[in-house]
Amino acid sequence: MKPQSVSLAPPLGFLYRIGQCQKCMRQSFVAAMVLVSGAIVITAGFERSFPALTLAVVSLASAATALWIIHIVVFGLRAATYARSLRKDEDRLDKPRAFSRRAIIGLFLKTVAGAALATALPGLAAAMGECPGKMNCGFSSCAQSGQVWCCPRGYPILNLCNCSCYQTVQGVNQAGCNQTGSCFTEF
Repeated sequence: MKPQSVSLAPPLGFLYRIGQCQKCMRQSFVAAMVLVSGAIVITAGFERSFPALTLAVVSLASAATALWIIHIVVFGLRAATYARSLRKDEDRLDKPRAFSRRAIIGLFLKTVAGAALATALPGLAAAMGECPGKMNCGFSSCAQSGQVWCCPRGYPILNLCNCSCYQTVQGVNQAGCNQTGSCFTEF
């Protein structure tokens, strides 16, 4: 019998990360706005001359806008799901926190609005800037509650076993760990 293996990076593995990365959410917003602006200009000026070009640019703008909206909605769904996650009660038993449907919908809508604002205006919304002059590695197991973990520039791989920053995945593997987190440069 041939041994079975599972890929660490499935072909559509990026779908598991939608709504988790601030940088990707911001980039999808910027792409959507650039393409929507281009679609408006091309539609206004060249619609009759180049109908195929107009259709292509409008289609790209629609796809980019849909990608941004998917990022925002999934982020809101993750926040609402986390709010309902199990918590220990006074008897040390796992119990879901009790929320009314109205409260969960309100939390979802507030989170979606906040995420949309944070991707559109990151400086004003304080969506970035947790790691000034360093790379942001996100809310990993290395960070204290409510804080992000930062790595120096040039060391984009975080070792989740010893909480050290590395230049390559090979460096992490040589340290005896294969659990990594990715870091990114903030805008």
